Amino acid sequence: MSRVRVVARATVVELLRRRAVVVLLFLVPLAFYLARHDLVGQSIRLATVGMAWALSTLAAFAGLAGQAIDPRLRLSGFGTFELLAGRVLGLWCLAAPLIAVYSTVILVDQGGLPRWPGVIGGLLLTALIAVPFGLLVAAVLRRPLESAMLLLVVSGLQVILDPFGLAARFVPFWSVRELGTWTVDGTDGGYVRRALLHAVAVVVLLGALTVLARVRALRSRPHLRLIEV
Repeated sequence: MSRVRVVARATVVELLRRRAVVVLLFLVPLAFYLARHDLVGQSIRLATVGMAWALSTLAAFAGLAGQAIDPRLRLSGFGTFELLAGRVLGLWCLAAPLIAVYSTVILVDQGGLPRWPGVIGGLLLTALIAVPFGLLVAAVLRRPLESAMLLLVVSGLQVILDPFGLAARFVPFWSVRELGTWTVDGTDGGYVRRALLHAVAVVVLLGALTVLARVRALRSRPHLRLIEV
């Protein structure tokens, strides 16, 4: 557990050094939210889309940065699961203040929402899914530009696809859309149950696939050679 905390702390410190990244992390969801501020439901949904893309992209870049040092950390005794768990924990810690800020902004700005817990829940689900999703994309593609573009496409599909269609259920953030419908439109509790079940299944699946991808990558990488001078 101590090694997980070490990786988590290193992830947070490394990302906080990039002040522009931190600023954009907070501004991207705000831009999406203000784009349709006149419509309550659309503004909340777009805020989650902006947060999904910002957090998943941040996670992807953290994963790509970690791939360069993971082989050396493995030689130092760190396990693959410890590396990934620490990275996920660090990214979730960074997401916590983002959730708090936007929960406050939306609830104050859209005062009187009868189902306000759904706003907090939607932002929380977004963060829980975005982090492992970004890490998985980075583990598979291993390139920053391609990873960012794919994450943008998937985040956009969350808005474009019909939420009642079958294809929408294969989008990682479908649960957020489902919970948002319950929050804004006042639908029955079945939306909440489906959202939670979908979110749990997605997080478990993304985590398992990320572990498999990283284990395979580390095993296929040539061993580091020690050069004596």
